Amino acid sequence: LNRETVNEYIFDISASDSLNSDVATVVVTIEDINDVRPNFTESVYVASIIENVPPGSSITTVIANDDDTGESGAVTYGVVDGDIAVFEVDSTSGVITTLTALDFEETNSYHILVSGTDNGVPQLSSEVRVEIQVLDFNDCPPEFVNPLPSMEVAEETVGVGSIVTQFEIDDCDSGLNGRNGTRFSIIAGDIDGRFSITEESGLLTVATPLDRETQESYLLSIQAMDSAGINSLSSVIQITVIVTDINDNQPEFVQSSFSITVSEGEDLSQDLIVVSASDSDAGLNGEIEYSLEGDQGIFRINEATGAIQLGNTLDRETTENYTLTVTARDRGGDEQMSSSATVFVTVEDENDNQPMIVNIASGVTTVEVNERAEDEYQVFQVNATDADAGRNGEIFYSLEDASLPFRISSMQGVITVNGPLDYEEQNEYILVVRAVDQGSPMQLTGIATLTVEILDQNDNAPVFSLDTYASEQQENTAAFPDPDSVITVVVATDRDQTDTPNAEIEYSIIGGDTTTFGVDPVTGEIFNRVILDRENVSEYELIILANNSLSSDPLSATATVRITVQDENDEMPVFDRDYFNMTISELVAVDTSILRVLATDRDEENNPNSEISYIFPRQTDNPFHLDQNTGELFLLRSLDFEITNQYILTVIAEDKGFPVQQSSPATVVIALIDENDEPPRFSQDAYTSSISELEDDFPFLLQTVPYQDLDTEVNHVTSEIVIDRVLGPDGELIADPSLFMVNSVATTGQLLLTRSVDREDIASYQVILLVTNTELGMGELCGGSNISCTLSDTTTVTVEIQDENDNAPQFERTSYSAEVSTTANTGTSVLTARASDPDTGDFGQVQYRLAESDQGRFRIDVDTGTIFTRDNLESLEGVTSLLIVTAFDNFGDGPSRSSQADVEILILNDFQRVLIGFNCDIDTILNQELLIVNTLQNISSLTIVLESIETGNPTTRTNFIFHAIDPASNEIVDYFEFLMRIETRDDELATLVDDCPVIEIIPIGGLPTEPPSPVYPNALDTATTVVIVLCGILTAGAGILVFLAFRQRYVALHDVRHKLLADVFYGTPGSASMVDNVQPENYQLEPLELKGQAVNRQNPMFVHPYDNWAGIDTSGVESVDDESSMKRDNPLYESQEIRMEMFADVSDEETEAEADEAELLAAALQEDEEEDTSVTAI
Repeated sequence: LNRETVNEYIFDISASDSLNSDVATVVVTIEDINDVRPNFTESVYVASIIENVPPGSSITTVIANDDDTGESGAVTYGVVDGDIAVFEVDSTSGVITTLTALDFEETNSYHILVSGTDNGVPQLSSEVRVEIQVLDFNDCPPEFVNPLPSMEVAEETVGVGSIVTQFEIDDCDSGLNGRNGTRFSIIAGDIDGRFSITEESGLLTVATPLDRETQESYLLSIQAMDSAGINSLSSVIQITVIVTDINDNQPEFVQSSFSITVSEGEDLSQDLIVVSASDSDAGLNGEIEYSLEGDQGIFRINEATGAIQLGNTLDRETTENYTLTVTARDRGGDEQMSSSATVFVTVEDENDNQPMIVNIASGVTTVEVNERAEDEYQVFQVNATDADAGRNGEIFYSLEDASLPFRISSMQGVITVNGPLDYEEQNEYILVVRAVDQGSPMQLTGIATLTVEILDQNDNAPVFSLDTYASEQQENTAAFPDPDSVITVVVATDRDQTDTPNAEIEYSIIGGDTTTFGVDPVTGEIFNRVILDRENVSEYELIILANNSLSSDPLSATATVRITVQDENDEMPVFDRDYFNMTISELVAVDTSILRVLATDRDEENNPNSEISYIFPRQTDNPFHLDQNTGELFLLRSLDFEITNQYILTVIAEDKGFPVQQSSPATVVIALIDENDEPPRFSQDAYTSSISELEDDFPFLLQTVPYQDLDTEVNHVTSEIVIDRVLGPDGELIADPSLFMVNSVATTGQLLLTRSVDREDIASYQVILLVTNTELGMGELCGGSNISCTLSDTTTVTVEIQDENDNAPQFERTSYSAEVSTTANTGTSVLTARASDPDTGDFGQVQYRLAESDQGRFRIDVDTGTIFTRDNLESLEGVTSLLIVTAFDNFGDGPSRSSQADVEILILNDFQRVLIGFNCDIDTILNQELLIVNTLQNISSLTIVLESIETGNPTTRTNFIFHAIDPASNEIVDYFEFLMRIETRDDELATLVDDCPVIEIIPIGGLPTEPPSPVYPNALDTATTVVIVLCGILTAGAGILVFLAFRQRYVALHDVRHKLLADVFYGTPGSASMVDNVQPENYQLEPLELKGQAVNRQNPMFVHPYDNWAGIDTSGVESVDDESSMKRDNPLYESQEIRMEMFADVSDEETEAEADEAELLAAALQEDEEEDTSVTAI
């Protein structure tokens, strides 16, 4: 079969028997196997691609067909040979693409071998050759071959059509893109068409005659371009065609003549002028040499540059003008050419001669001028000359020091006075005269010195050293001619010439008191003629004259002399009066100015002799302060008329003179005015009063409170007393103060009680009484002397209510209930019925007693109200005892009051009390108490009565103790019943409290070695029965009966041990209970010697939740079975914790036989160790 030829056959098959036939159609599908190789559509693939395509460009596609199906017919392509680095084929489509850029100029054809492989098993493949032609792209521009950068052509000697050069090019492209299609042209540098180029051959020739002087070179741009049309490429080169020269032009000056002006002081090296010519020829034909004629040996020329310089110095004064001829000649060999030009030179003057002053001989010429000469007075005329011409010879005059009182005219040289002259200031001047020409650039100067002497005149009056002299003279100083009489010296000077009458001075007094003072005419000393008294005249003023009277033209001056008479302390202070009287209020504020005393002193003001200090004569204890400087009297501290009503003070005024002080006294009387500044004051700040709470005679006088007012009768005002406020024993405000009233009689107040009081309501009162002036007062108590206020005082009367026995003790509740274990020892605490009495002392001391009929099984502590077991309770399981407790006060003595309460005690066994141990602290369990109780009730369907929550051992353990009541029967269930109730839901206990796992659930007495029977046989009752039977049967002696009784008691205790009752309450025997120093095994609780000692834990008993419903308000509670019934605030469920002793003390009343019970029990336990060692105590 061949699937590729026929892939399916269809035919019919018939089946027949002797009677019937049938036909079925059969379709046979031929399954393919990989038996056909891929077959390329071409035996050789030929393709072409242009060279400028980028890498990754498609060239052609190879196709191979495979007639197989599926993977056997899927063909994968690959390049297996040839130029595999240049081309690749897509493995799926067969498209061949370039890997790199192609270059026709490097390689113009390639071939590769492509394979086609199917994916069948086994794989089959075939191969095909692919030839690829690279097509040329015009990517090579023409390149000039060895071009010359420049070439030369001689002017006028080359004819039209002369060959300059021929260009060659190379082009790697082919056809018209290459060398054969290249065309040449001149594209720049030949604007005038001097050259032409053959387009095909590149031959460059001269088109028109050339002239070097017109253009000596041409920069031609030659372009070579291929013939590729719009993609044509070209190259451009630049060549320089140089036109060479011949000597066909003569030198030419820019002008035929030149004119210059030269300074006679011109530098010899300086170019005066450059006379240049030009020659349009080139090389030696254009090089020029210069020569000079008519220079007279003064000028020279640079042969190469034509620059003319001085060969010798010029002198304008000798020759002023020169004419020079300059010749320019080229160096064109035998055919040299030349031309000439004229230079006219004018010599310019230079300032080389300085002015000469001809009429002053320096240091010799002197002139005189009177010091009174006025301005413009001519002193001298200067004459100077200068040989230079023009401005170089123009002369201007000046004085070197312009600050002198002289000036000189700049043109004529006349010296005149220019300012005041003063012989006394300066008697001679040296004038430096300058004669300056106006030459440029530098002026020249001639200098001469002229001496001017000043002649003196009497033009200066005498001058005092001071305009005003100030001097002092002590009063009482001796008069002239005593040497001490000289007061001061006046001095005057005269600036006129010394040793002449113009400068001699004489002094005299021309103004003032000439009787009291005089002056020496020569020395100028001023003195007092008489003794001075400052208090009469303290200051004098004199006018002193200084005069040069001997001069022909005398002058004078005056000065003022002020003489101050210095003070001596010869006067005492004097008060303006001897007696000062002042009346002031006693409420004047501290620091208030009261008055000012004033004294004067005739001695000099602002002088210690007249400076007065005010003082008290000695250290005086008075409430005033005296300002030493001003004499002002201030209040130093508060005044009180009631203490002192008048002050008499002595004040001293004392000066500060030295060495002797002067003083005088004055009297100051200050009287006080009484003001209403004293409040009424109670005699005491506090009083205490008492009254019986049974007082019934009202109003009742509690306290008399007197008060007084210290103000004088003039200011004494009436006062009234009122109750300000009433406070309770703790300071609380009593809202109704009408319980008290107050009467005011003269200066006494009476506090009265208006009605009965109850000490149990309020034990004491603090009555604040307020006494107040009826008129406003003022003073310090009001906050200031000018501030008015009400003046008052308070006192406190403490009223203590005396207690009476008017209250009976009151129980905390009317009835109590509790539970107690049947195994409780005698003296076990059951509960405490607590009562209180609000009275005090013995009246409030409560004691307790039981009715005589209730004292068989229980007793009560007379002081605490705690009920204890008095007898064994084993036979009373399930019994409820009803007791009546009486609480009485005052120890039962008259008067005594009492009250009663009912007590119900339910007797339980220890298997009815359950302990759940939690592994967490007690605070966690206390916080989850209600949750635990509710959960236990839900899973057990029992009423849970919580007895206590205690810290266990270790302290991280907490014990949750309770008993459970069946709500259907109202009976307490035991531990085993409780376990049965929670058996199906005990998994809920594991998560009872988060992070607080349950450790164990046990009865409070511990687990027994075997489950107990529902009802325990009473061991003691059995023993009693046996004893009775034995007594009936045996009539033996009393000794046999006693023996059997103790023997049976031993058996009974042994039976109790098996029921774990002994373990609960006795624990490990102590040394007193050991027999032959042998201790029973497995006992880890309290030792036997603890019998009668209080266990350091609470044994809480709870009031029965169902027995006391009568009379209780149950409003708001739906039923006793709902969740709310277990809340502590539910009136149906009250709990009471009672601290009880598990083991009572051994009292004197116990018999010796009862005290020996411990040893009997220890012996029984020791004997039974071998029989049963599995007992475990908890």
